[in-house]
Amino acid sequence: MRRRCGRSGVFAFLRAMEKSRTAAEQAERMDAVVRKYADHLWSNDHEGSHTPLDALMAKEEAAMAEGGLNEEEIYRVRCEAYVWLLDFFFADGPNPLEVVRRVLAMVKAIKPELLGGMSLEDLAVLCDDKGRATVSARVKRIYTRFLEGHGAKVTKARFQKSEAAVAKYRAAQKGNQNRRGTGAGRRRGGGRGRRK
Repeated sequence: MRRRCGRSGVFAFLRAMEKSRTAAEQAERMDAVVRKYADHLWSNDHEGSHTPLDALMAKEEAAMAEGGLNEEEIYRVRCEAYVWLLDFFFADGPNPLEVVRRVLAMVKAIKPELLGGMSLEDLAVLCDDKGRATVSARVKRIYTRFLEGHGAKVTKARFQKSEAAVAKYRAAQKGNQNRRGTGAGRRRGGGRGRRK
């Protein structure tokens, strides 16, 4: 599918990440992403990606027992953690898609191995977003800013650029005119140069 771009008459292909027009198209796109990673997601060959709940709870109980907590206190702390986690995932409301978006953003930030190598673009398809920048911004809003607000020393996920890199890229783009005169600028009153 092609569309006409601006006055130049140049044709450009629609981006692959453009949102689907129907629910059936979105379901097909999501199914394609899951099929792409199916072998990795459901194989047992990758170690460390899945921890059985029983083993995790045994570790948790052993660590808390060393601290002198009794079984009732352990249960209370565990319940508080589960409630806090649910509150965190439902912070954007009870809409199932919003919950899935938050969960996938946290998984991408904390333990991306669980996603089998899915890129931000793949996550955008699963979350019905416009593109990878939307998912990246969500990770920054949910994960990075949360850590910064709670005084963590390391606040970036593995795939995020460092602050030094962001500042360097920002400085390099100052004065860049390569997108001047595109459709987006004209809609906001910009365009091919400002009139004086």
